[in-house]
Amino acid sequence: MPASSRTPAPPRRRKQRTPPPLHWMAGKRARLSGERSRLQTLLSRVRSDIAATESRLTTLQARYAVARPRYAVLEKELGAVDKAIERFDVTAVPSLIADIQAWQGRYGARGGLNDAIGQILQAASPSFLSTQALYNGLADRFPDAVPTVPTERRRWIADNLRRRLQEMVAVGLVERRVGAVENGRRQACWRWVVARPPTVAELRAKASATHARRKGHA
Repeated sequence: MPASSRTPAPPRRRKQRTPPPLHWMAGKRARLSGERSRLQTLLSRVRSDIAATESRLTTLQARYAVARPRYAVLEKELGAVDKAIERFDVTAVPSLIADIQAWQGRYGARGGLNDAIGQILQAASPSFLSTQALYNGLADRFPDAVPTVPTERRRWIADNLRRRLQEMVAVGLVERRVGAVENGRRQACWRWVVARPPTVAELRAKASATHARRKGHA
């Protein structure tokens, strides 16, 4: 094809330079937007922390409101008992009388709560029991010791019941799995570990060992 018939290439457009004021404003906006994003994340996190703190504060205030008048009553009663003891025996020192530990008598004998957990799980075996079902059984057994106020109940389950169950799992008395419950939520379920019945071979071996011992003593 003759060179004279070629279509001339379009002229190259010169890249337009961003005016300095616009360049400065774009940079300024980018920096402001970046700082806004950082503060937006910070504010969201702080709002979440404030909500959690307010919830915790409400719980603590409720506990304090219950405990404070009870403490005042105990102080008054203790003072009256101390005076009565001193009148009865001037040599007595009431403050030297040892406190009764909080666990004493609460669930019966020491270890009573663990025994009750085991009994409830054994009664349900081989089925699993949810944490809530197990709590309900314990609340029926110990109505004066197991808390029923929602905030106290959740704390008791977390700090007391689950801890004991985990200790039982660690020593092989209980097994744990996560399963569905009636309301659709998934929560931990617990089952007493059922001893495996011996096999025929194990029974024969045990019988042989017993027969050998008896023959040796004959």
